[in-house]
Formats: sequence, C-alpha cells, structure tokens
Amino acid sequence: MARAWLLAVLLTALAASGEPIAPHRAPAPSLAESPSEGVRERQNLLAELWQRRILPPEANQWSPSEMAVLLRIRNAEASGAVSYLRKKKELSQGFAVPYRFAANPQTGLRLTKEGFERYLLLKSQDALAYFDSKDVEAKWAFQQRTMQGKLLFDGRGLLTEAGEELYARVLAGKEAFWRTSSGEIRGNRRPPAQSAPSYRPPPPPLGLSTAEPDPGGAPPAAPPPPEDEEAAE
Repeated sequence: MARAWLLAVLLTALAASGEPIAPHRAPAPSLAESPSEGVRERQNLLAELWQRRILPPEANQWSPSEMAVLLRIRNAEASGAVSYLRKKKELSQGFAVPYRFAANPQTGLRLTKEGFERYLLLKSQDALAYFDSKDVEAKWAFQQRTMQGKLLFDGRGLLTEAGEELYARVLAGKEAFWRTSSGEIRGNRRPPAQSAPSYRPPPPPLGLSTAEPDPGGAPPAAPPPPEDEEAAE
C-alpha cells in the first residue's frame, strides 16, 4: 500500500514538472555482441593472414610488407596459380588450404605463402625458358627491364611483380615489349622503330681549321716564318 502511494506521488511530481516521461528502451548492444564494420573487416583480414601463413597464429598486427605479400598472393590466385600448381603436380600438402567462400557454398583452395613461393619459382623458370627461346641467356635475362624501366627479375632470380605482369601478357598472346641490358627493345611483336641516338662530334680546339685536306691536291701551305725584329729595324 505504501509502495503504491509512493509511486503515485512520483508520477504526480513528474507531471507537474512538465518533463515527458521517457519510454523504456533496451540498452545498446556492446561491440562484443555486434562488432562494427571496421572491426569485422580487421578480423576477417587477420584470419586470412593466419590461414595463408603470412602471419603466425599469435600475431594480431601486420606490416606493409606482409600486406604486399597478401595482395600479390591474391593476384597470383586470381591468375590461376592453384590450377597451375595442380597441373604441375606440385599442389602438395601445405601449399594450399581449403576455404569456403561466402558467396559459394562449395569449398575452394587458398594459396599459402609457401605455395605462392613454389608457384613463383616454377613460373620464373618458365619465363627464363621463354626468354631463352628469344636468344636471351639467363645472365642477360636477369638484367632486362620493362619499357618503364622496372626489372623483370629480382636478385634471387624470381619474377618481380612487373615481370609477372609482362609474362602474363606474353602467355595471353597480348603485345609485350621489354628492354635488354643494352637498351635494345624486344618483344613478342615487331618492336617499334627505335630512333637513332643524336650524336654530335665535339668542336675542334680553338685555332685549328675544321677543313679537311684535299687528297688529290697540293698539301696545305706552311705558315710564314716569323719576322726578324732586328732586320725590320
């Protein structure tokens, strides 16, 4: 009875103050219950880095170089790296891991870091064999560059990212050109016309004539002897 009387007094006081009585609302869900989009993306990215063995399981941060490796693996995967290793009978345990894509109920394969390194080694050997067919020895092939000046192979003899792109164009039958160590342009098509280097001979030293002697005529006259100052006096 006293509790009901107290509630009636409180409601009367709130009504007299003119403040609206706020309806009851459920508490906002915590981040642990409903992570934001950014948190979810970070969790998915970490899971992919762990699964591809780019990061160890205990790591929860990545460096720019590790992210660059992930992007390169993704590009290789999109270019058919898993099928390439399977065709070469190199898809051994540890080179790829099963993964269920969200948009596809079937299970696919994700390339691991070790699998990408194996793929890159085999692909580099194929590329060297191609350049050898173009009369470019391996020791010179490593010094070749794209038309933009980027090396096709790194110091380990593996295709760089630019080298991968160029060799992919070759395999697709698309136009591809590169420069040898001497600057000569080569490619899978007739190379564009190369302009001759503009060369001008250096000017002759001061006081010497630029006229060439006539081989059929008389030799040039000797310069006159200096005047004798005493005889002139």
